[in-house]
Amino acid sequence: MITSCDIMRLADARGPAGASNAAGACRVRSAPRARRRRVARRGRRGFVIVVVTVVILLISLAAYGFLSLMEVENQAARARGDQIQAEAVAMSGREYLAAILELPRSARPKGVEDDDAVDVLGDLLIDGEADSADRDERQGRCAVLAPAVGEMATRSWRCGYENESAKLHLGMLLEWDRQQPGAGRRALLCLDGMDESTADAILDWVDADDAPRELGAEANYYASLSYPVRPRNAVPPSLDELLLVRGVTRDKLFGLDRNASFDIEDWEAGLDSAAGSAPGSAPARTAGVDGDSRLPWCRCLTVCSAERDESYEGEPRIVLNQTDLGKLHQQLAAVLEPSWANFIVAYRQFGPYTGPETGEAAETLPLDLALPPQHNITSPLELVAARVAIPTGEQDKQNVYASPFVDDPVQLRESLPKLMDRVTAFAGAPIIGRVNVNLAPRAVLAAIPGFDNALAERVISTRTLVGSDDAARQHAVWLLTEGVVERQRMQELDPWVTAGGDVGRAQIIGYYDLRSPFARFETAVDGTVRPARQVYYKDLRPLGRGVLGDVINVTKRP
Repeated sequence: MITSCDIMRLADARGPAGASNAAGACRVRSAPRARRRRVARRGRRGFVIVVVTVVILLISLAAYGFLSLMEVENQAARARGDQIQAEAVAMSGREYLAAILELPRSARPKGVEDDDAVDVLGDLLIDGEADSADRDERQGRCAVLAPAVGEMATRSWRCGYENESAKLHLGMLLEWDRQQPGAGRRALLCLDGMDESTADAILDWVDADDAPRELGAEANYYASLSYPVRPRNAVPPSLDELLLVRGVTRDKLFGLDRNASFDIEDWEAGLDSAAGSAPGSAPARTAGVDGDSRLPWCRCLTVCSAERDESYEGEPRIVLNQTDLGKLHQQLAAVLEPSWANFIVAYRQFGPYTGPETGEAAETLPLDLALPPQHNITSPLELVAARVAIPTGEQDKQNVYASPFVDDPVQLRESLPKLMDRVTAFAGAPIIGRVNVNLAPRAVLAAIPGFDNALAERVISTRTLVGSDDAARQHAVWLLTEGVVERQRMQELDPWVTAGGDVGRAQIIGYYDLRSPFARFETAVDGTVRPARQVYYKDLRPLGRGVLGDVINVTKRP
């Protein structure tokens, strides 16, 4: 075999010509190898193009992913912004409710406590222009809702709020029980589905001692549970805590309305097997103050009912039992008849006269403001048909004077509401726990000491003739002036009953439209202080939209 070295030696032997020929031969032999190198270089350039293409594709995908993520983030931010706006709209509804409760009873919108006040609380425009021609402009609105009342209600909810004074205050049950042993249990037994054991357990939970009642439960019982708890031994901050009490179930306390839609849906009725009632027997579907015998306990019990001790027009009442009789007489004479003021001060000085004399008219009564008070008035009704004996200065001689408030229904109908509006036997601070006889359901009325089922029926049948906003129903003494009860029983009832109340409970929904984010919560607002304060809050958004669609349909604007 001839190698390249042999060719080179031959070329050297032949001289320059031979060398050139040999180089040519070498080039011929090396041509295929160079061609292969050029082809290889050409193949590497194509591979780079592929790599660049893949890199560009990956960058494009990363950019697309980033843009998609930013779009999602933008949508989430907008949704959260809409949610915050809906919450702000709903909170504005709560503030509007607080503003109503701060007003005197005379200035509050009509029907917000016992009627369907759609025009007042059903379509509150919070954000946006009412008369805007731009259809795309968003309008934030809210509705203040409460359960429907009355047998003639057309739907299960209404626009308005619940007056908490239409319920039994748990703290007041203890006071009744203290004055009349057994009155607390008797009151609780008026509630549907209540038994003696559960009633005693509830009273044990809220009373201050650790001694169990006859059928009750105290710390020893709750300590033996799988998940031990301690009884509060005080009025709880909300009714929700009663779910810890032995014998209290959710269905009895809050009814079958699991999603707070004011109605019992089919799936909720199917859960009623534990309560033993037939499916479809909705205890809250037509639950009103006059007609339904199956009210959940939350419609009859409360922990926050109270009222300001003021007149119907919002003026502070005159405290009858103050020690400065000169100041008392001055205050009374400024708003009442002079004979009324004189008799009240004399009654404080000498107390009631129980002798046989009928007495002279109060207009001739002499008054010595220097004498100290000797008698405290338990109720302004104590002054009706009362008499007072004033010593004349001579031994064993006294003059008897009759009260200007005579025991005559016609005259009392004029004088008694004015007296009750202007004076108080309390200390002038907010009054806790009195029951509103204009709004309370039958079970609550029957629970009041001095009431029974027959009297509760008479009250309900009488009050349906005239609305609770009527001037004749501004004070609970209409029970006396309209002949529902006699004077002695009215005097016994006076510490427990009222026609007012300044704590309201409602469900508030804030929204922009049916598909937008919404806010829904239950709240209780205490209007006995200024500014009014929220005393209960429960977020209802996890339970769904509730009656939002129905609210929009009912309050639909042209």
